[in-house]
Amino acid sequence: MFLPNKKISEIELSKEMGISRTTTRKALLLLEERGMLKHVPGYGMVVLDAGGGGAYPFVVLQALCYTAAHLAGGRASAEDRRRLLDIHHSLCVSWRVRERTETGFTARQLLDDRAFHALIADLSANLALKESIAQLFESGQEAAEMFFETEARTHQKVHEEMLDLLGIERENER
Repeated sequence: MFLPNKKISEIELSKEMGISRTTTRKALLLLEERGMLKHVPGYGMVVLDAGGGGAYPFVVLQALCYTAAHLAGGRASAEDRRRLLDIHHSLCVSWRVRERTETGFTARQLLDDRAFHALIADLSANLALKESIAQLFESGQEAAEMFFETEARTHQKVHEEMLDLLGIERENER
């Protein structure tokens, strides 16, 4: 885990994760956009203090999942594509129902969401990335629940962007 004020080395991180520097840079820029990192000219990227915000593990998880989707590229088989679309569709339906009825999320929705991201991590064929995503799902469970509860539209958009990165076309959300 990266501690506040710690410098992040793009080179070391890309070696540790077994991914290109370009992919690492994209993930770091996403974290910077989300306010988790700051670029200090002449020094590099520095981890910002989360300030007690419970979303911190989720933002890191989201960046890793985007990286996994980027790496997975065209690796998804027809069965993988069908499974991802089925999970995504099920979550979209449950999010719409939740909006209309103002009910909370269910444990099933969290399991479906985790399955969606785990499959993309598997497709990335990167063991370090897969393990990091699994660990963050475990340690960031409370943050994931909070985000899932309050940000359904944003979460749906994240899924759609990941499907796009994988080259999976959605059928107008069925």
